[in-house]
Amino acid sequence: MLNYAKLRELQRKEASSAEISTLEPNFYEEIKKVLEEKKIKAMVGESLLVIKEYENIKKILVDIEEKRIEKIVFMAMKGKQSSESLSREESTFLAEVYEVIWKNKKRMNSFWTEKKENIKRIKILKDITAYKGSDGKIYGPYVGDQLVELPEEEAAILLKDNLAENV
Repeated sequence: MLNYAKLRELQRKEASSAEISTLEPNFYEEIKKVLEEKKIKAMVGESLLVIKEYENIKKILVDIEEKRIEKIVFMAMKGKQSSESLSREESTFLAEVYEVIWKNKKRMNSFWTEKKENIKRIKILKDITAYKGSDGKIYGPYVGDQLVELPEEEAAILLKDNLAENV
């Protein structure tokens, strides 16, 4: 069971190490329970010591969270997509941050890297209204029997959906 002493120890570990400390998958659920119990004790007993402990736990948690967020973002920047050391919520956060960072990196790299797009010539079999491709560009509209040249990825989608055939 989590308590004030264990939280202070976790706070010290997070502050003193570049590595992220291991948490149980349900860490935040447990913290919520601890805070609820402390809040009830603080309100019912009106003990100044319990009230201060409740307020200190909240401050410790904010500190732990800030340090862990920094470490998780750094993990994502280094290309790490998962870690056994994270709670469930943090694992989701890492995956989301990783995705955002790498999408942005790909977009930014497109400004200064030469990308040779492989073009494929296909024959359109059915009328296709204009659509937005996976690269964000607008393609079409196309009519049946029309010959078109498209990036390989777009051509592959139309071929797979039986909307076009190889020429």
